[in-house]
Amino acid sequence: MASTPINDQIAGGATEIVLTEDMTENVVIPSGKTISIDLAGFSLSNLIDPLDDSTIDYTITVNGTLVLTDSSEEGTGILDNTNGLGLIKNNGVLTINGVKAFTFSGTAGNYFIVNRKTMTVTDMATTADDIAGYTAFILNGYLSTDDMTGATVCTLTVNGGEYAGSIPFVQNDSFGQLVVTGGEFEVSAGAIFDNRNIANISDGTFTSEGTYIFVTGAYGTLPQCKGEFDIIGGTFEGNKAIQDTTETNDSGHVHTNAHTYVSGGTWTLEDTESLDDFVKPGYLIVLEDGVITFIHEVEWTYPEGGVVGIGFFGYRRAVIHNDSIEYEAGGFDVPVRGFVPTCIIGCMARGGCDAYYNPETKKIQLYRNGTEITERLFDVTIVMIGQ
Repeated sequence: MASTPINDQIAGGATEIVLTEDMTENVVIPSGKTISIDLAGFSLSNLIDPLDDSTIDYTITVNGTLVLTDSSEEGTGILDNTNGLGLIKNNGVLTINGVKAFTFSGTAGNYFIVNRKTMTVTDMATTADDIAGYTAFILNGYLSTDDMTGATVCTLTVNGGEYAGSIPFVQNDSFGQLVVTGGEFEVSAGAIFDNRNIANISDGTFTSEGTYIFVTGAYGTLPQCKGEFDIIGGTFEGNKAIQDTTETNDSGHVHTNAHTYVSGGTWTLEDTESLDDFVKPGYLIVLEDGVITFIHEVEWTYPEGGVVGIGFFGYRRAVIHNDSIEYEAGGFDVPVRGFVPTCIIGCMARGGCDAYYNPETKKIQLYRNGTEITERLFDVTIVMIGQ
């Protein structure tokens, strides 16, 4: 006897659904419902209306909460789409844990998965090779052509899994926030991630045979297309590190905080200089045997609100920030810029720097009119040197 359709099981109050055979159905997780679906080694594919082949539906639409798993030891469970739009559209809360196969057996679409709210990948493994017409495996957020009325932050967290393909794993678009804490990602062409809003990578292994490992950039006046990209850890291998398209996307962009900062990880690049423009202020590159790592040059031990000598303006209070130190000098703030060893104040005193950081002694030495002020020697670990 055929299994009860998944939608009917949900309507009947079931919350934990385990497939016992291959199913063909357009599954909808209603708002307010929390459901788990275990493929259990079987396939779930979408249903095309036999009276209207133009009908396009996602295999699963999530309006509530869904945990999608595959408990089979062989990992033979398959989520499939036969007519090209997509496998999953998430408007609620989606967790993927252990699903090994996402396929399109029909005509080409644009994205395997579209996330419009909250999605977490804890474990998955899939291959997306030799696919014509696809832009990325996951679209996190909205495209410029989408109706963004009422749009909210779309959060995608990737904690692990394996991905190999010829298309980017994620296109992080308008309203998208991408957090990657682990996983193995490999693409044979193009970038692994295409970021247009906010993305953070703290760990994982990333290998690209394309020109760049990552592409990022703010997009003009598009809402929540801020172009903020931070990488603090991971293992990276490829030709060039990052392409930042902020300036070329639209010279009139309004996202003033757009940035690409790299402060950690291990990088093996054919073009080792391609990372130079993206080093976070306060960090230095170490290149040894063709491998790039980072050292942290910014760890304040100097107390916030302390006194700093600034020459002509006398001693003023200093405000410590993550990326700068501002001196209250004559009613205006002077941000610190430059690299060690250098002056760390924008104002110059006669005959020498007002303040100077010595990387050998790890101290800030103050000067007045070129004369060293020995009684004002500050013991620090390292100072912020740039913004």
